[in-house]
Amino acid sequence: MPRRVILLFTSLVLVLVQTSAGAQLSPSASTADPVLAAAQTADPKAQDPAAPKAPQSSIGETTERFVVEFGARADLAPARGIENRTEQGGAVIEELQAVARSSQAEALRIIEATAGAIADSYWIFNSLVVEGDADLMAQLRSLPGVTDVRPERIIALITPVEVAGADEDDLTDATWGLERIGAPEAWAAGALGGGVVVASIDSGVQFDHPAIVNQYRGNLGDGSFDHNYNWFDATGECSLPEPCDEFGHGTHTMGTMVGGDGPGPFTPDIGVAPAATWISASCGTFFCTEGQLLAAAEWIMAPTDLNGENPDPSLRPHIVNNSWGGGPGDPFFVDMVTAWRSAGIVPVFASGNPGPDCGQGGSPGDYVESFSVGATDVEDVIAEFSGRGPSIFGKVNPDVSGPGVEVLSSVPGDGYEFFSGTSMAAPHVVGALALMMSADPGLIGDVDAAEDLLAQTAFNIADDSCGGETGGDPNNVYGDGRIDAAAAVQVAATGGTLQGTITDAATSSPIAGARLDVSNADWQSSAIADESGAYRVLLPAGTYSVASDAFGYGTSVVPGVVIEEDQTTTQDLQLEALPEFTIRGRVVGAERGDPIPDATVEAVGTPVSAVTSDSQGRFSIVLPTGNYTLRATLGGCLMPAEVEVDLVRNERVELRLATKIDDAGHGCGPTEFDWVDADSQTSLYGDDVAGRLSLPFAFPDYGDDSNDIFITTNGYRSFVDETFGFSPLFNTATPSVDPPTPATYAACSV
Repeated sequence: MPRRVILLFTSLVLVLVQTSAGAQLSPSASTADPVLAAAQTADPKAQDPAAPKAPQSSIGETTERFVVEFGARADLAPARGIENRTEQGGAVIEELQAVARSSQAEALRIIEATAGAIADSYWIFNSLVVEGDADLMAQLRSLPGVTDVRPERIIALITPVEVAGADEDDLTDATWGLERIGAPEAWAAGALGGGVVVASIDSGVQFDHPAIVNQYRGNLGDGSFDHNYNWFDATGECSLPEPCDEFGHGTHTMGTMVGGDGPGPFTPDIGVAPAATWISASCGTFFCTEGQLLAAAEWIMAPTDLNGENPDPSLRPHIVNNSWGGGPGDPFFVDMVTAWRSAGIVPVFASGNPGPDCGQGGSPGDYVESFSVGATDVEDVIAEFSGRGPSIFGKVNPDVSGPGVEVLSSVPGDGYEFFSGTSMAAPHVVGALALMMSADPGLIGDVDAAEDLLAQTAFNIADDSCGGETGGDPNNVYGDGRIDAAAAVQVAATGGTLQGTITDAATSSPIAGARLDVSNADWQSSAIADESGAYRVLLPAGTYSVASDAFGYGTSVVPGVVIEEDQTTTQDLQLEALPEFTIRGRVVGAERGDPIPDATVEAVGTPVSAVTSDSQGRFSIVLPTGNYTLRATLGGCLMPAEVEVDLVRNERVELRLATKIDDAGHGCGPTEFDWVDADSQTSLYGDDVAGRLSLPFAFPDYGDDSNDIFITTNGYRSFVDETFGFSPLFNTATPSVDPPTPATYAACSV
């Protein structure tokens, strides 16, 4: 066995703070989270000379690489209903490209007319990456349909960090993860991943590594290889037009997906789905730009030849592994993930390694559209580093968990090493999905059904430390639990399909978003109706009770629905609309009872649009019968007010907003102000940097006059010298018990 190296990985990290040229993170930042790596400025001249170079500009020192984002979005819903896989992929791409061509045309005309300026156009996320000067940026920013113009971000790869781990002798088997998820049992049942194509966007792959060379789609079987349509290098780092991996991470993740031969003679068997084939896109050894990631994502949708030409969507993979990501709440890649789903590609993402804090599971894994993965150890305990939710995008995060501590897999040089991280867990999920699809080819292209089946068959592990659904399943630590590939394959191979539509009983209109719950003594599953009211769910053979409900409707229950092996059962449901009533009321001040206009009143947790109080504080809102919490809010100076309503008739309510008062007896409210122009500017720049700034006036602060203020590049200002060394790497709530205090913070609404 080669020398063991235990590493902590997340492959790529979106670095959301820009630094000055050549500046590094301060010691306080780097030790706060050892997973994060310092990124340098987006200026390619500032990179390490040994690092790969971004394209050089031809228009002088004032040139910048910047992103132009457009607001127009493609309607991909019709493509999801296309059964022919090649036609479906082509339809998605055609719609995306049509929207991009239309909305980007004027911007491209301006760029073409600007001497020396160049642009790369992307359709998977409607955007341009441009090399140009400040004048060009200003021109493009003023165009109708442009939503943002900003510098292109660098997305840094992680430098591996050694972490303490169990001794090798403590592991019952070097490939314990495969045993734990039941991969050998799935192999024995005949499911090895045959007919399924998996892909990765990673650091590259050593394509001729003995563990994975036979699974490479470019392997012609006679000792020769064809890398066309099977390999994409977004950075040009590989010296030859063939897959390479200077970092090792991509070779490791690919080994976990497909390495070895399962029940055959090859050892060690490191891959979950050894009969699946693989392709890959490299996004760099040291970093990726946003443009390079978008280029790789488009290649996944329609692989090309080695010249980047003749795209063929029929050769796209069925599953794509993404062991990269950044901090939570970054929506930049949502359109990319949505496009993959619409084309029938399952988007698997590592949840990141910022644990154990709640709410820090990274993007893009925290999207509703992504299938995110946390990491467990040999005892089925969540790894301390594993990213967890809740997600600000409104889902339980991660979706599932998989083995991610002390994972043995392939590395460049024909070797094998142990790595740890959610980057190691995500490939286990990709492999399990491949096994399921080989057991039931009907799952290919049905992203929702494949994800739901793997989640529903997972080994449940309750944990309420970061919240989740009632009863702890699923939860924001383990998701639906640690995956069980054997159970998932069993259902895929021997189960049946329940499908149907959910409609309004009076109008026969489809009820989009209606929930379906299916259960018997041994099984529970659920589904959500699509825009046409249709649902589809895979179930073990048996007899079930089927129930459906939706907001504004009563519950419909159909008992005794029989699911037969390899058969499709159709069960439509009709829901009766509930009677509606009107709640009228007023929003007034708690102290004097005076009417408060422009307050927002909402029925908490419902899809009904909020209303605004008029000049007399009056409002009305129509809701179906039920129990509701009405909440009124108005800015940050008044306390929200709530009232409970049991709505069985028209009701009248009053919501009283009290003034927020701090411990010193101070409140707040709108006031007149004027600007005092400073006669100098600060030269403060860099990451986690703070500096003193003299004020042109004395600022009264709770009885003390302050003549100085400490400003920071982290976005806050403090009146006391507590800013140095205080550098949260993720957004945290304010106010906080942590320093700096007192401080003021910039605010925004989304």
